[in-house]
Amino acid sequence: MLSKKIIGYIPFYIIGIISFFIFSPYFSKTTNSDNAVHVLMTESLHFPEDFYYWGQDRLGSLVPMLAHLLFIILPIKSIAAISIVQYIIIAFTFYLLQKFVSNWLSKLILCLIIFIPFPLMLVQVYIGHPYAPQFFLFALILTLQRSLHQKPDLKFINKLFYYSAISIFAIASIWVSEVSVFFVFIFILFEIYSSFKIFSSQDENFRFEFSFNLRSSIAYTLLFLIIAYYGFKFIIYAKSFCYKQEGIETWFT
Repeated sequence: MLSKKIIGYIPFYIIGIISFFIFSPYFSKTTNSDNAVHVLMTESLHFPEDFYYWGQDRLGSLVPMLAHLLFIILPIKSIAAISIVQYIIIAFTFYLLQKFVSNWLSKLILCLIIFIPFPLMLVQVYIGHPYAPQFFLFALILTLQRSLHQKPDLKFINKLFYYSAISIFAIASIWVSEVSVFFVFIFILFEIYSSFKIFSSQDENFRFEFSFNLRSSIAYTLLFLIIAYYGFKFIIYAKSFCYKQEGIETWFT
């Protein structure tokens, strides 16, 4: 059974490797100056100025920060370090999202979409763009949310851990790209809707269950608001060191 599962995953490994050798900045012939900025940041990163893409007030530097750690640990070139980190992020995104689909063909299609996207969406595998880390953080949030809903008997303190992680990843996704605000907003609405479905599905001891869930929901909401408050303080702090600071219209570009 295990050997069949491993064999079934071989096409996914092949697709990932092909994508790396075609699209990663180390091998790609289409790497431009916008992409090269992340390579330079990997080699020379300075805080707090480099929390964002050089000179900009958007595009949080998650990939260059992780690549910089790899660059100072291993004796490799900066372009190799950021190529490896970028594709580790893409690979983990696929690993997390493929759990949401059941059959092998659907997983294969998902793999192709993520690793070898349509020409108009090729930027999702390029550095110098927010899409790869943004989708990775979305995948983490959805995975934690699914795990949380699959464990209704989880202890309160453990649920706090889940909600803390979800909140941190949500703020991180907004730091990486402010367009993530839309995803986070939809996610919160879905969580509220799910909670009301849980409330309305209780038949016996309805008042007790509702009261318990209400108190828990208040605790989770307060936790999220605290994390969101400090998260947005960090974003405002990081933006204060940017050379280019414009209005809210830059959030969605």
